[in-house]
Amino acid sequence: MPGNSLLIHIDNPQLYTTGSTVRGCAELLVEDKLDLECLEVELLGLAKSRNHTYVNGSYTAGEEKHRLLQITTMVFPPPDVQDVTTLKNYTLTSGRYNYPFEFVFPGKEHVAKCVTDKKTFHSKYYLKKDKRDHATLVGSFYQEETLEDYFVIQYSIKGRVKTPLLFKFNIKQSVPIYFAPRNSEIFFSLLHLCDRSKNLLSDENHACQRVKYGIDSEVKESKSFLKKLLSSNSVRVPFELNVRFKETSPIETEKGITNRVLEAGNRLSKHVDLDLSTSFSYLNLMDALGMNRSDKKGIAHPPAIKLTHIKVKLILKVRFLGATETYLTLKFDLLNQPLDLQINLSDFEKVDYNGPHLVNYSPSKYADKLDKRVCYRLSLEPSWWDCYVNDIGQSFLTCNIRKNVELYIRLTIACADNPEKEIKIKNTAPIVFYRQEGSNEPSYHEEEQLPPYMPAPAVHDDDSKSSDTK
Repeated sequence: MPGNSLLIHIDNPQLYTTGSTVRGCAELLVEDKLDLECLEVELLGLAKSRNHTYVNGSYTAGEEKHRLLQITTMVFPPPDVQDVTTLKNYTLTSGRYNYPFEFVFPGKEHVAKCVTDKKTFHSKYYLKKDKRDHATLVGSFYQEETLEDYFVIQYSIKGRVKTPLLFKFNIKQSVPIYFAPRNSEIFFSLLHLCDRSKNLLSDENHACQRVKYGIDSEVKESKSFLKKLLSSNSVRVPFELNVRFKETSPIETEKGITNRVLEAGNRLSKHVDLDLSTSFSYLNLMDALGMNRSDKKGIAHPPAIKLTHIKVKLILKVRFLGATETYLTLKFDLLNQPLDLQINLSDFEKVDYNGPHLVNYSPSKYADKLDKRVCYRLSLEPSWWDCYVNDIGQSFLTCNIRKNVELYIRLTIACADNPEKEIKIKNTAPIVFYRQEGSNEPSYHEEEQLPPYMPAPAVHDDDSKSSDTK
């Protein structure tokens, strides 16, 4: 057996997707002769996670390994020989032998078998939390917190020569390949898109903060000493930042249809609209600030809002199992730029409103003057906030790994008369993330061309790439 080796060659290297065919050949190099039972090649997909903890000061490492896909084919003896022979052992003489193979990646109908390590109990931890019965295929992905704490979704073509020797020194070889399901086939956490009552979130995401507007100086001076002492000299006006998801890439789920989707390679404006709303009309605020008095008309500056900064980022939140549960958060900036915009409240448009935030944030002393059924809205021009959506990998869910994504938008605003007192409205929206797909999808024929989140260090491969492995 010394000198005999097995090589796996991939004829059509690429980033495979749902329905893609992997073609290649297993090349067996025999130096003298080789006794064997068969040569098997398999397409294997694993979800592996590993971390560590300390129990009573003692270091404990743990690993979860779940089989997502395993398709095995026997390439030697060839299929035509398998049909007519009863032999169990064969001998190959010195030479070079090539045996072609072909695999097709299944779609969403595939049911992952999951556990590969020997366990008597399989909790399906994250699937159970999400009330899902089984996992399916998810895309290649690698992320580490430390060298000892990491998770990997890994696909490979593995070849194995089974020998009749007593101690079974089989010849093995493994090469990595890379897979990402079609966006329409991805398997993700539904719980991430639900509220506390387990109902699907609407296609709008809201965040609210208050901005102080100082009342007119003459109104302030006309107050009695007691009123000056007990009453406020400002009006706290609520402003709501709204992210409205467009019907660009609707997903039908068990709980209904959601449009909370971003796709890499697009502009953010293809998927969302942004607007700023308040419960105060221009006249409401003028009245509250004491600017509607007859002696003030034509003199007082109309109330205005300044927009001073916008930040957009994607937040990747991962949980994975091992000896314990690891929480990992990664942030990817898409846009971080100053703004210099001043908008009069008279430019806000009156629209119907049925949300709870503005009502709850509005000052109670003005409740009888504010119409809870309407709000005043300013659509934010895409030129102020639009940006390119970078690829951070698809959302996914397996038994041992859960990867969720959030869209974070922070708008900084201030009262135009007091621009130093800035207020930040932070809107964090749970979403489903799609990879770049379609005619604009990059070509991936070399490992160096792959998205950076896909290739895993060779040390995490389950089989050594050298031959003659036991």
